[in-house]
Formats: sequence, structure tokens, C-alpha cells
Amino acid sequence: MSDLTIAFPGTSSHIRLVAYVRVQWVDYSNTVRCRILSASYFLDMIKATRPGMGVPKAALGVIYLKLAKGFPSTGEYLYVPDISTLRICPYAPKHAVVMGWFQEKTPCLKAENVLTIDVPLCPRAMLLRIVR
Repeated sequence: MSDLTIAFPGTSSHIRLVAYVRVQWVDYSNTVRCRILSASYFLDMIKATRPGMGVPKAALGVIYLKLAKGFPSTGEYLYVPDISTLRICPYAPKHAVVMGWFQEKTPCLKAENVLTIDVPLCPRAMLLRIVR
């Protein structure tokens, strides 16, 4: 596997070599969860028509080895990287980190009979709604 050069926002004069990208999120128990992808796989993924990776719906409700009440034990969300959050990991050489948004894999009906891919339980979306 060869390293790739990725241009990061605000660092045009400091482009660095990246071998791995940590696609991460923070769950409701304040635990940082991540998947570590090779840089080449990550670049291929974000070129897709609808970029993202599958994450079990239960992942947001796991506390230690138990699933909290109210979280589904089946199904999968699409975790879509937010490229504007791509950063170099200062603690891990040749690693970058990116956050993302949870979306439904297939559109579902909201209360207003409108199709949507938004996930009300997405931690970043929830924080955005609170801040606004």
C-alpha cells in the first residue's frame, strides 16, 4: 500500500502524506468510535455517487456490551464523511481523521409524509439543531 497526498483545508503549503483515514463519530456514552480505512480506499469511497460506509443502527445505543432500550437491534445507517472536517491526526503519524453524518440507507417517511434520509439520532445533527 502506498501513501497518498491529500490537500487539507487551510493547509495548502503543508500538504502531508497520509496512509490511513480514521472515519470517526462520538456516541451517546461519549465514546469515540472509528473505522480506520486506507487512504486509497477512503478516496475511492468518497468518489462514489453516494459516499459512505455502513454502520449498524445499534452502534449508537451500545453501552459496554448492552444495547440501550429504544435502539433497534437490526438495520444499518450510512455514515457519510464530511470532508470539511478532514484533519491530520497529531497523535498518529500518517493518519488523518474525518467526522460525518448518519443517514438512512433508503429514504423513509417523516411525520409530514415527506421522504428523508435524515437520522434524528445523528449526534452531529442533534447538536446542530440545538445550536441553531
